[in-house]
Amino acid sequence: MLCDLCGKQGELYRAKIEGSELIVCGNCSKYGKVLGVIRPALKNADKAATNEQYLNEKPKEPEEFIIANYSELIRKKREQLKLNQEDFAKLLNEKLSILHKIETNSFEMPLDQAKKFEKILHIKLVEVFKEPDVKIQQDKKEGFTLGDFIKIKPKKK
Repeated sequence: MLCDLCGKQGELYRAKIEGSELIVCGNCSKYGKVLGVIRPALKNADKAATNEQYLNEKPKEPEEFIIANYSELIRKKREQLKLNQEDFAKLLNEKLSILHKIETNSFEMPLDQAKKFEKILHIKLVEVFKEPDVKIQQDKKEGFTLGDFIKIKPKKK
């Protein structure tokens, strides 16, 4: 089977994206709420082995991301410590050119590097994505429905 959004083949998920239930790949599943994993049809002999495998499967780790204004926070921390970029780069054990690119937001910092900066500078740069618990409630609409006009006759015995 192929992903309904991008056409890739691989592990597929059932996801609700903008009100529609689609079968998507792992990459496209981030655009909506994952409802479940699509598993290929198995022969009877394989079912017993894979059921045990899926029961022992660990849940996915929470997705982490770097906050949008990380370059501003790093620059402000440097200014707060009253250091120039060269001394600050030595403190962080990074190249001066990389630090300059990070502060000007022209370099996409990797997650592990952001975690290292967090520890050294004692600032929050990495956040965990939490999927919001959304309960869909359908409000009763004003007006009439077809059910309001139907007259049900009692059954004769």
